[in-house]
Amino acid sequence: MAVRRRRQAAQAEESAAEAPAQEPVHVVIDVELVWQGRTIAVRFEPDYLDSEARGLSYGHSHLDIEVTSPKRAPLPITETGYLSHFSQPGTVEEYGGPAAFVESWLNEEAKKPAWRRIEARWLQLDLFE
Repeated sequence: MAVRRRRQAAQAEESAAEAPAQEPVHVVIDVELVWQGRTIAVRFEPDYLDSEARGLSYGHSHLDIEVTSPKRAPLPITETGYLSHFSQPGTVEEYGGPAAFVESWLNEEAKKPAWRRIEARWLQLDLFE
C-alpha cells in the first residue's frame, strides 16, 4: 500500500508540473476625486514591481496623481498638477484606499503657508501667459 501511495503522489506531482503556470495578476486601481474644485485622477498599483509574484520580500506601492480639470492646476503636493509617488506596501490601504490617502495628504499639506501662497498665485490672472 505504501508503494501505491508513493506512486499516486509522484503522479500528482507530475500533473502539477505539467499544468500551465498562471500569470501573476498586476493590480491597478484607477479612481477619481474632486478636491477644492479640482478633478484628480489617481492610479494606484499596490505591488508596483510585482515583488510578491517574483518571491521578493520587499516591494513598493505606486501612486500616479494628476489634476485633469482644470488642467495643470497646482496641488499642495505638486505645483505642476502631476506627481508620481512611491510608498511602502500597505500604507495606502491603511488610509482606506487611494482616494482617501490622497485626500488626507492634500488636506494636511493645504494647512501650510506655502500652499496658500502657491494657490493665491495660481488664482491670480497672469497677464504675461
